[in-house]
Amino acid sequence: MVRRFIIPGFLHSFLFQILISAYLLGAGATSIAAETLGPYESSHGRAYLHLLNVGSEHDTREAEASENRTQVEADEETSKQREQESPGSTLPAHEFLAILEIQLDEGWHTYWKNPGDSGTALQHRWKLPGGWDSPELLWPVPERIETEPLMTYGYENTVRIPFVFKTRGTGGSFRVELEWLECAEVCIPARIEIQGQMPYGNENEIADAGAEETWNKARTSLPANLENPLQGTADSQWLKLELPSASGLTDHWRTPEETYAFLDDPTIVHHAGKQKLLDQGILIPLQPGARPEKVQGILKVDGQAYSFVASVTRVDSIAESNNNSMLELLVYSGLAFLGGLILNLMPCVLPVLSLKVFHLMSLSGESRKRLFLYTGTYSVGVVLSFLALSGILIALRSAGEQLGWGFHLQSSGFLVFMILFLSLFAFNLLGVFEIGLSLTSIAAPEIKSDHGHRALGSAFLSGVLATVVASPCTAPFMGSAIGFALSQSAIVTLTVFFFLGLGLASPFLLAGIFPVTLKAFPKPGAWMVRFKQLLAFPLLATVGWLLWVLGNQTSVNGMTLALFAVLLLALASYLYGSFMQPFSHKISNYVAATLMIFFLLMAGGSGFVSASMQDDSKTIPPINAGADLPEYVPGQWMEFSPALVQRFRDANVPVFVDFTADWCLSCQVNKKTVLHTETITRLFQRTRTATIQADWTNEDPIISRELEKLGRNGVPVYALYIPGEDEPRLLPEILTVGIMEEAFEPLTNINKQQSGESQTPLP
Repeated sequence: MVRRFIIPGFLHSFLFQILISAYLLGAGATSIAAETLGPYESSHGRAYLHLLNVGSEHDTREAEASENRTQVEADEETSKQREQESPGSTLPAHEFLAILEIQLDEGWHTYWKNPGDSGTALQHRWKLPGGWDSPELLWPVPERIETEPLMTYGYENTVRIPFVFKTRGTGGSFRVELEWLECAEVCIPARIEIQGQMPYGNENEIADAGAEETWNKARTSLPANLENPLQGTADSQWLKLELPSASGLTDHWRTPEETYAFLDDPTIVHHAGKQKLLDQGILIPLQPGARPEKVQGILKVDGQAYSFVASVTRVDSIAESNNNSMLELLVYSGLAFLGGLILNLMPCVLPVLSLKVFHLMSLSGESRKRLFLYTGTYSVGVVLSFLALSGILIALRSAGEQLGWGFHLQSSGFLVFMILFLSLFAFNLLGVFEIGLSLTSIAAPEIKSDHGHRALGSAFLSGVLATVVASPCTAPFMGSAIGFALSQSAIVTLTVFFFLGLGLASPFLLAGIFPVTLKAFPKPGAWMVRFKQLLAFPLLATVGWLLWVLGNQTSVNGMTLALFAVLLLALASYLYGSFMQPFSHKISNYVAATLMIFFLLMAGGSGFVSASMQDDSKTIPPINAGADLPEYVPGQWMEFSPALVQRFRDANVPVFVDFTADWCLSCQVNKKTVLHTETITRLFQRTRTATIQADWTNEDPIISRELEKLGRNGVPVYALYIPGEDEPRLLPEILTVGIMEEAFEPLTNINKQQSGESQTPLP
């Protein structure tokens, strides 16, 4: 009777790795019975399968006993029982290996079990004689193979991959089907089928002269086992693997190029992200939404490699230094407050800003307590809206979405909603209809005590509206603050966005604290009715801008349908304002109500169809990024791809990247006043700069990742890559011609020097 010991699968696999590695790397005399099958030719390489029956039995048992003596005894008992049942038909009681050797042509590679951002791992299917279980594949230590913007893991030149058979069966024929990818600029699948006999000859006989060399190369390419366990912690952005000081490995920390952690699971790590070395550990960037509980892989340190397993504890935030983290939080919270304050003067906020001024004038004469109550309620609406938007953004990013600030305006459905909502608001200001207090009461000429809670509700809604309309803009200081916030824990993110909202609300809040500021406005009167109607036109201008954004996101047809929906909404508003009043006749009320409902349904249907349309055209012709260096004309904008930027940089060509979006009004102002002017176009031409536009109007994970690399999560962002400099220069969110000329000064100086050298007369 054979006793069986049940071990959890994950632990069993790891213990087996320890067992085999200890055996393969152990000292002592080794005898090999071997056979080599091959070569088998592939498109860019050749393969061999080495079958090895390795001894001595004594060394094997000693290595196994140090890890799991009980299991060895069970295996010996099973082996003896089989030998008694059919003598001579089974392998001796030591390991049988098959080593797949792939020799690749120069410049070609194949992949590790976690291939990284692209590729496929080796696939193997065995058909074995009776009594044999499928082997376990032991992966050699991989290399990093970087192809911008991707990071992959694999092997170049020659790789030897051992297959270890845990159980022994009868001798007989076998067949194995093997598939792998061979990649350079392109990837070509390689497929071979190998047939042979399972050997069970004399363990002291070496049948292949090169078997021992193959054996030694295979075992030295495997990682050693890390004696000390690793401790892992993870937040939403990073996985931290911490080594105990007793391991001594951190004494060999050099650079991320020499020290690297390869994780088995391809769904955890942001492969192209940079790993960071700490005093006693390593920080690994995570994919959005990754929540590892246990990780295993290979840690490569100064030319040595170690396999590891680590349990991961979930934490709210990983910080290298609490003091530094607190200082960073204070600095970026201050920048967020300044950015929110300046946001009041940005183009996308001006329509609502004018309404807020009107609101302030309507409050003239109120008591300080009531005035503070109204302005405080408005401020709460602003701050809570910022917190709500940031909370939604955190949740979506945790779920794996690549999104940044202003993400809601990447949705054509939300754009249609804003177009209809602001149109309705403008019709209300024009007096097309009234519903007692105006739609959000921002523009109400009188907010007195008899309005009570409705006035507070209107102030709160006006704060929500200000936040929603302001969100497409990125003011100075905002970009770096938001980029920092979205790379931190949820608490830090919400804190930074709280100060951003507080900055936007602060002028209105200060007016409530210091009512003397309201004396600068004229006293309320009949003139305010006309002024209220005048304020409808900035809102209609905003509607026109949103229609243009929608047209770029969808198509001209989508924009036309949305405009038709606005027309139907205007007709419904007119019917309500003219025929559905208390003094109107009942019949006219019923008819108007029926028609109004019909027009509202039509408007909603048109808006829905408009939001569903897709844009099949591009304003910028795509560039073939596969070419060595695409032809370009400085000042003519090309479509963004990280590979294209890298090719220009490799050729020492200056690159200017405009991260923009149609819904970003600051972006459009910068284009009209600076980037697309003749002066700046000539600047691009003089410096021979490749100009590339990264259009983030619609959701684009590639652009989102690139913004994260730059420490930003919103637009506009302007990146200037100067030859010889490793990192790009980031320009301010608000551009001027002077700022551009100052940023390009190193390039203009180089051109002047080159021109001077070319004009120097020969002696």
